[in-house]
Amino acid sequence: HALKCPITGMFFEDPVRNKVCGHTYDRKGLNQLFSTRKTKCPIPGCSNNTLSLGQVEVDDEMKLKVRRHKTREEAAKKKRDLDETMDDDEEGGGYTVLE
Repeated sequence: HALKCPITGMFFEDPVRNKVCGHTYDRKGLNQLFSTRKTKCPIPGCSNNTLSLGQVEVDDEMKLKVRRHKTREEAAKKKRDLDETMDDDEEGGGYTVLE
């Protein structure tokens, strides 16, 4: 998924873009990679064999994409929840008519 870190598999929280090869990683994932002493870009087929912190910069565009995606997901969830609530009401559930 394009909005997830290739290292952690999680949505980007603090995305950084590699200025050399153009790939984006989450800063936590990159630090995790460096803690294992690996210095090659983790993207299969990438020829950047000298990955370093000096090569990365904050990826504001990716931050915006992730924020927009999460906002859309939250709106869709609210709509689903509202639709379910409306369906429950139409079925007559939740109240009793006393005669």
